[in-house]
Amino acid sequence: MRRVVADPDKAHELNIAAYSEGDECYRSGRYREALKLFQAALAADPLDGDAWHAIGSCYDALGKPAKAAAAYQEAISLLPVERHPDLQFNIGNAHLDLGQYSDALRMYDLIPRTSSVWSVASKNRALALQRLGNGG
Repeated sequence: MRRVVADPDKAHELNIAAYSEGDECYRSGRYREALKLFQAALAADPLDGDAWHAIGSCYDALGKPAKAAAAYQEAISLLPVERHPDLQFNIGNAHLDLGQYSDALRMYDLIPRTSSVWSVASKNRALALQRLGNGG
């Protein structure tokens, strides 16, 4: 999957073209097709954090939370810190979907209260706490 394109300009063009087409597919609900295109974007630029984020979103939409969490984690390692709260929220949600409530809580607790996702994250955090208290 990770082929390296020798010409940096060509790699950049391939990355942008695949990502753009993948974004169109994702927005129209064609998640499997979008996933393949985002993976092609990543093959052209393995350090594209946005492609990793998009791959995570595809896996989430396809009901594969473990794969989504792994892709979001890759994105966190590549994207600037101001992008982390959204990714932490997504990873927390993936853990919540997997029934890994303690892991979900750890992710939600990393999100600053000033973040735009804090309100929803705090609700999901309460849900994780509730499920953890019920033996989950």
